[in-house]
Amino acid sequence: MLMDEPRRLRSFCVEQLRREPNQTFRPADIILKEINSRMDRLPEWKRQNFNLRYFDVDRDALEKALVLGENEDRLYLYL
Repeated sequence: MLMDEPRRLRSFCVEQLRREPNQTFRPADIILKEINSRMDRLPEWKRQNFNLRYFDVDRDALEKALVLGENEDRLYLYL
C-alpha cells in the first residue's frame, strides 16, 4: 500500500472522529494535527505527514466515508 493513499487518510480521519464523544463536525486542521501527532509515534517507514491539500486532491475517495463541509473558509469533517 502506498503511504499517501487516500484510503489511509480516510481511515485515520474516521478513527479520529469516532473517538469524539459528541457526533459533530470537527475542524479538518485539528483532525490532521491529531493524526500527524499519532504518526510521529510510528516507526519511520510507516510515517506520513498529511496536510489540508489532501482533502482537495482526494475529496472523492474521502467522501465515501466522510462529510466534508466548509464554514468561514475552514474545512470541517463529519462521519
